[in-house]
Amino acid sequence: MVFLELALYGIRNFTQLTRLAFKPGLNLIQGGNGSGKSTVRNILFAVLSPISDTPQESLNPPKSADTCQAALIFKTKNGEIHRLIRDFNRRKSSLAELNASKKFHVTTQDEEPITKFLTEETGGLPRTALEGLFSMKAAWMPSARTAETVRPEAALSAPVPSPAFNSPAETKTLPHNRAKKQKRLEELKELLDKGEQLAAMEDQLSDLQSRSAEAKRRLKSATEKTAELARLDHQAAEFESLKIIPEDYHLVLESAEQQEHLKIEQLASITEKEEFLKQDLLAIPSQPIFLNKFFIAGGVLTLTALVLLSVLSLEGLYRQLLMPVLLAGVGSMGYAGFLDFIKLNKRRGIEKMIRETDRQRLRVEAAFKKGNAACAEMLKKTSSADIPSLKEKIRTHEQFSSARRQLESERKQFLGPKTIEELQQDVDAAAGQMAQIESKLKASSSLPSDLYLIQEEVRGLERDLAAPPSADPMSNLNPFSKTVVAGETVPDDRLFQFLSPPLRAGLQATPVRSVLLGRLPDLKAAMTRLIEKLGGRPETEMSLNEEMMPVLLSSAKSPIPWTALSSGQRDLYHLALQLAVARILSPSHPFPLLLDHPLPALDLPHQQKVLDILREIAQNGQVLLLSSVAYPNREGDHLIQLA
Repeated sequence: MVFLELALYGIRNFTQLTRLAFKPGLNLIQGGNGSGKSTVRNILFAVLSPISDTPQESLNPPKSADTCQAALIFKTKNGEIHRLIRDFNRRKSSLAELNASKKFHVTTQDEEPITKFLTEETGGLPRTALEGLFSMKAAWMPSARTAETVRPEAALSAPVPSPAFNSPAETKTLPHNRAKKQKRLEELKELLDKGEQLAAMEDQLSDLQSRSAEAKRRLKSATEKTAELARLDHQAAEFESLKIIPEDYHLVLESAEQQEHLKIEQLASITEKEEFLKQDLLAIPSQPIFLNKFFIAGGVLTLTALVLLSVLSLEGLYRQLLMPVLLAGVGSMGYAGFLDFIKLNKRRGIEKMIRETDRQRLRVEAAFKKGNAACAEMLKKTSSADIPSLKEKIRTHEQFSSARRQLESERKQFLGPKTIEELQQDVDAAAGQMAQIESKLKASSSLPSDLYLIQEEVRGLERDLAAPPSADPMSNLNPFSKTVVAGETVPDDRLFQFLSPPLRAGLQATPVRSVLLGRLPDLKAAMTRLIEKLGGRPETEMSLNEEMMPVLLSSAKSPIPWTALSSGQRDLYHLALQLAVARILSPSHPFPLLLDHPLPALDLPHQQKVLDILREIAQNGQVLLLSSVAYPNREGDHLIQLA
């Protein structure tokens, strides 16, 4: 199974819909305290568990119980992609599969087939086993649990002697030991009561932090929207003239554009006709009459005839011959005058037609101006040069109005029924309440970070006190006080502190026991290799015995007591054990590895070694590392930042 996406809505501090996209390999999920890292881990297991196993009260933020939903998209071992939706309020579920058209279609909404499907995908492991084997928390590490569970009482901290050396005097101390157990039980119950009170205050603080963050976000957004609205209102003066345009302005503009188009066509026709007339006018010669060849020839003939008649005294035939010459000259000059008259009349006619085209142009423009009076009035009042500029101004105004309406809607959405001043009062009130709760928490004495361990110790003490006194008074003090190694009994009173209770529960699961016992050599080699890579004690080996308890041996095959290890070494060996078990189980029980801030007790070099091992494991699977520490990510890592 590979997680692809987790959607949260109305769960704890995820009051708004939040989507977290995961990828195969190492996913670094980083965020500060209260950002929801543990919620992400818890809800992943809640989604994959029967919905009846998850109390709705543990998921809902106060006053937000209307919605409490989670959806997980994951890839199965067969490569299919499914989406599982859990509605924790209505106790409803929906399992869908991604089809060939990249859409999810619901396959079932019944809890029984969903549970069966998830059980098959996880290899039949229940939630407790999955959580113990494939997840780690900082509070589960040996260093954290040892600091919380070890007490100064000698009866609980001193090594338990072998029963073979118990004397009658020691047997008489049983009531005293039972009294100490009773006293210890009462102390733990007081711790639980106080822890519940502190947990309630922490939940209240977390709720206040979420509400304060949400109110701050809304206040900031509303303030920004208000400032933007003020800026837009300042710009609104530019569009003041557009208020006078009629509602059917688009019809007026459309009609004006059609009229303008028709006007342009008519004016173009008039202009074309005018061009032709001007060309005809240019084709008519404009030279004066005295340059006409007929006029020149007639003048020469007439002048010659008159000169000869006046100079020479010709009579008779000669005089008669000059008369036709004189008449021809006069006739030629008259023909030239006739041609000039015709040309003049033609020019006047063409010029008259040209003047008529000018009058036609004026009439067309006057007619269209009258028809587009409404549009012209709009252009004048809006100070627009033409229709395109007016359209552009109207389009800009519509965009402006739309942006303003959107801003008003968003501002109203952020404000709700309140004003900005009321939102600010909510933020201030939440800050005051948080300060009071934080002060109370600081004033309270510190408690163990994992109440689960205290509850388990309480149950164990209650069982011991309810059972009848045993012949061996010391055998009930510590059920994990001995480890069998190669047939020998080796006292070790700290073994119960080394293994975290969830990991112990996971190792005791029937399918897990069968797989691990069948691959003990591989498990031993994997743990020894991880111990070496993590920088553990040289030449040490670790394995599991038939009781699923860890066994640590030296190079000489002699047992090494867990009390001989330092706090940091115990954490390293615990990590090596759980990572090796997870790798051995992954083929038969494919499931991502979830680590909730498991490295705080390690120094930086060892943290880097663990990260390198996690990257190696993530090459063939998926690892989700939730941490408030900003570990440096490398190429191939997927970083998810929680606010």
